[in-house]
This record gives sequence, C-alpha cells and structure tokens, in this order.
Amino acid sequence: MSNPSIGTSSKAKVGSSQPSETSFKRKRGVFQKDLQHMMYGFGDDANPLPETVTLVEDIVVEYVTDLAHKAQDIGTKRGKLSVEDFLYLIRKDMPKLNRCTELLSMQEELKQARKAFEKQKVQEESGMNSELPVTQKKPIRQFRQKKPVGVDSSQGKPRLSKAILAGIFASS
Repeated sequence: MSNPSIGTSSKAKVGSSQPSETSFKRKRGVFQKDLQHMMYGFGDDANPLPETVTLVEDIVVEYVTDLAHKAQDIGTKRGKLSVEDFLYLIRKDMPKLNRCTELLSMQEELKQARKAFEKQKVQEESGMNSELPVTQKKPIRQFRQKKPVGVDSSQGKPRLSKAILAGIFASS
C-alpha cells in the first residue's frame, strides 16, 4: 500500500510537462542556510519553518534554472553564452537590471584592484617601484526600453493593495 504521490515534487503533481524534472535529480538543501539568512534579513523569523525554506529554495532554483535555459537559447544563436544574454532577459525588470550592472561593475573593479595589487607585489619583489597605469572599465551594454519609465510614482508599476494581500494570506 504505497502512495505514488510520496516523493514527487509539487510541480509534478500539478501536471508539468517538463522532462528535465524527472531526468535531473538535484541535491536539496544546498542553499537552505543562505536562504534562512536572507529570509531573516527580509523580515522573516530567525529560524523559519523548514518547509518554508524548502519551498523558497525550490522556487529560487526553478527560477534560476529557467533563466539559465532561456539565456542558453539566446546564446546558441550567437554560438556562446555571455553575461549580456542574462542582462537581456532581465532588461524589463529595472531593479534587477540595475543591481546586476552594479554587481558586475563592482566585480570588474575588484578584478582590476587584484591585478594592480599583484603587479605592485611583483614590482616590489623585483625592486621596481614605478607608477601603475589605470585601466579602463569595461562598459556594460545598456538596453533600451519600449515604454518610458514614469517620473512620478503614479505612472510606475502598479502595486497590490494591502486588502488584496490580506485576503490572499489570511486564508492560509
């Protein structure tokens, strides 16, 4: 008397037709500690329920996997996958795009600082003490938007009202 629904994911129960879920078994719980800290940072309890963390982990992994597959599809047209493929996919979500470009520029600055530090270290070891040239930052491609972003908040993205959110989450 075994239950066939035990051990299957919630997506398989809904009737997903993605073959990758059945052919690819991922290791669960890899991101749980990090997600617990992030959830706490966003206002959740310091020790959230394990089921909640598992659900958030499933959602995050599914989102990132889907984004990577879409970027790979875009990249195969040119023959290679690049960062610009991911930026192209999130071009309509301005907060994500701005954060990604900020992180990419910080990564570039750190790479240049490490490179300059290594050069300085090698020069000090060899006895040379000349001034290092400043390298140019790699420009990050900007994507045009189809619709202009409104200046005031009334033209911005529509928000869900507190009454709607209370109605959704009060029943659970």
